[in-house]
Amino acid sequence: MQGLSEAYQENCKAASIPPNEEFLNELQELENNSQATLDFRLDGGITYQKLEDRDFSVIIDTLKKGGCIHSIKVPHNNLTDLILPGIAQLISHSDSITEIDLSSNQFTADGIKLLSESISQSQSLTHLSFAYNDIGDEGCLLIINALRVNRTITNINLSNTGMTHNALTILGSIIGQINRLKVIYIDTPYPKISPDVAARRFLLSLRVNDSIQELSLAGARIGDDSAVHLADALAENKTLTKLRIRSNSISCVGAEKIAKALKENKTLEVLDISGNRLGDKGAEAFAEMLVKNSHLQRLDLQLNGIHGVGLLAICKALPANTSISDLCLWGNHFVDRSVMEEYAKLLEGPRAQTLLLDFTVHFSNDDEKNPYLARTAIEDSPVVWE
Repeated sequence: MQGLSEAYQENCKAASIPPNEEFLNELQELENNSQATLDFRLDGGITYQKLEDRDFSVIIDTLKKGGCIHSIKVPHNNLTDLILPGIAQLISHSDSITEIDLSSNQFTADGIKLLSESISQSQSLTHLSFAYNDIGDEGCLLIINALRVNRTITNINLSNTGMTHNALTILGSIIGQINRLKVIYIDTPYPKISPDVAARRFLLSLRVNDSIQELSLAGARIGDDSAVHLADALAENKTLTKLRIRSNSISCVGAEKIAKALKENKTLEVLDISGNRLGDKGAEAFAEMLVKNSHLQRLDLQLNGIHGVGLLAICKALPANTSISDLCLWGNHFVDRSVMEEYAKLLEGPRAQTLLLDFTVHFSNDDEKNPYLARTAIEDSPVVWE
């Protein structure tokens, strides 16, 4: 990496732009410490200086001059298709780049065309994210087809890309054929074709896949019919450890099927099923599951229309469960005083020593008044999805 900071400043001067201080500092630190590998990260969501195309083009030109690049992470900036040919060249001429995060920029399917060949041929790339870029089905399918050829990518994020259930169906066919992908995020696909048909095809493929460990299908309009196929997949899949299916219109019908499958499942450790419509019956089904399951560690049941009956069932089940360490229940309808007294006993009992919950309960001296619920302090709050 020696000399790159000086080269970068010269390139900026030639382009008549000021150096990006974060990138310059990173290069200088690498040179001072005689480090050989660069992990470049500039998150426009947490910095005062978002990257524009001309800024990043100079950075790319500098990186082409040498050095071992391990990762390029530039989410939440103002980058467009104009810089993708440069990134394609970096990928093509590097055997060290393992991670590229281009999420939340302004890329389109036309730009993906310029990048897809280098993705296909890369022998080092393992992580790729285009989340929150409006690349649509065309762009997503280019990436999906690249995955058919690429032999190293294990983590892919295509959430909120304008993907429809058509592309979701094709992705499902791939995971049924190859067993390389370990982490897939495909939140919020658009319902261009029947959501149930697409989700069903994808989940059927999950049954025979033995590589995926983490899957996020939030806002995918799974519904109860496809939840049945998800339950079948959970009953057979032996590798999935983390699953997020929040905001999918799953009612107690689908919840009962999923909970039943989890009674026998021995691999899933994290489940986010928040923002659905489980209700008390769904909560009771999960309570029964908690008594039987000794592998699930983190569970998110927030915003599910659960009332006192469902909470009471969960409170009674938790002492018999030894694996759950983080449980989220906020955003449901807990007002019944007698039920909240049972919840308070749980908070004060021995199970609370190994369990993080996301709200506490406070009682007034007036028995006629409902108890007051308060969110747990951040440092003591459960963490289900990281």
